[in-house]
Amino acid sequence: MQILPLMVIGTGCRFAFPQEVTMTGPLRAYATRSLGFFLLAICVSTASAQTTYTITDLGTLGDNPFSFGFSLNGVGQVTGSSNNLGSIGNHGFLYSAGTMTDLGVLDPDPADLRTFSVGRGINESGQVTGTTTAKIDGVTEPHAFVSSQGTMQDLGTLGGNTSNGYGINDSGEATGSADLAGNTGTHAFLYSNGQTHDLGTLPGYDGSTGLGINNAGQVTGFLSATGTTHAFLYSGGQITDLGTLGGSLSQGSAINRYGQIAGGSTLVPNTQYVGATHAFLYSGGKMRDLGTLGGTSSYAFGINSFGQVVGWSDTRSGVVHAFLYTPGRGMLDLNRLLPRGSEIVLSGAAAINDAGQITGGATVASGAIHAFLLSPPPSVMLTNLIRSYQLPRAVAHSLETKLRSARSANVGSGAYCSGLDEFTAKVQSLVGTYLTQAQAGELIAVANQLRSSANCY
Repeated sequence: MQILPLMVIGTGCRFAFPQEVTMTGPLRAYATRSLGFFLLAICVSTASAQTTYTITDLGTLGDNPFSFGFSLNGVGQVTGSSNNLGSIGNHGFLYSAGTMTDLGVLDPDPADLRTFSVGRGINESGQVTGTTTAKIDGVTEPHAFVSSQGTMQDLGTLGGNTSNGYGINDSGEATGSADLAGNTGTHAFLYSNGQTHDLGTLPGYDGSTGLGINNAGQVTGFLSATGTTHAFLYSGGQITDLGTLGGSLSQGSAINRYGQIAGGSTLVPNTQYVGATHAFLYSGGKMRDLGTLGGTSSYAFGINSFGQVVGWSDTRSGVVHAFLYTPGRGMLDLNRLLPRGSEIVLSGAAAINDAGQITGGATVASGAIHAFLLSPPPSVMLTNLIRSYQLPRAVAHSLETKLRSARSANVGSGAYCSGLDEFTAKVQSLVGTYLTQAQAGELIAVANQLRSSANCY
């Protein structure tokens, strides 16, 4: 049995029994043994706590009104796609510290306005994977790439003409799809140590695509054949068909550190739900239907270590809204977390990190679609991050005590600022023993948000 982290969403906590007897991942939160049962502490948002989220419009690369965030890392860096001024095709971007940077393309040709790129996955180091145009023997083809510190590397193919990158982990391993030699098919790949490896497929299928990868190298995506796709899990060199929710189509979009998978699947066809797709959470060998926001269809694209899932859903009125699914609480319309009177409508969410930040696409006041970053209060983000690291209880308690000590003082006072300094110093002292450099960087980056808002510098 694993010790599971507790996700803080807002204020007010309650205890609940898990709905599943077998738990192989952080289905709810911090688990404790009591009288033979495992109780889960779940923090739920109050109406007032929901209004404390902040929404950041990430803007676009050019004057054309489009951008969309596809992935984000633990420090809130976002990658995605945006219209690029002077190009017909969109360009991938990296949003960091308030600035959206064009990732560019491989083999840029000012005379060829058809070139494009898109960022689809980002890791803790800010490395981005996605798809871009590349010129091969004078012919422009889409190729998977990894961009690191402004340099874009072509990942090549499996012998054919094209490839696409979708997910990347903290080791720089990437997954996607690539054409086979002779362009006879397309298979999922794992890019590792400078080599692109064919993950293959299963009997009865003629193709596969990798969409998400975790730090253990587990991959999810979909197997494909004429008229059908099935979500899969690649782990330990083996592919497992995850099936569907009763229909003929399913896809795994994202996978967390525990092997839990979020995605979408069609349902058993009937007169009410012909062609309907529902978001799912695959955990403990079972695919769970997450339902909708009252409409017909939904789809999941992102998942964090707490088993929280984000995506889009039809509402009862037929409008498409972004959702957040929290185990034990169900599906929430993300627009309920926005301040009252907000002119922004969150139409789709693509990724969520362990701090609780979410990115995706929103309709802004002008009617344009812009990438967004939705963030809970920094103090909540810090608590979530600490509890996601699975630290020894005493270590986690010491960090949370430092944080509570700072927050007990008046914001902006000397005691408040010195308390944040002590918290940061404690974080730095744990690097190499209990925290990785990346984890410490996440905590310090959020603590610095508190320092900046309180004018502690």
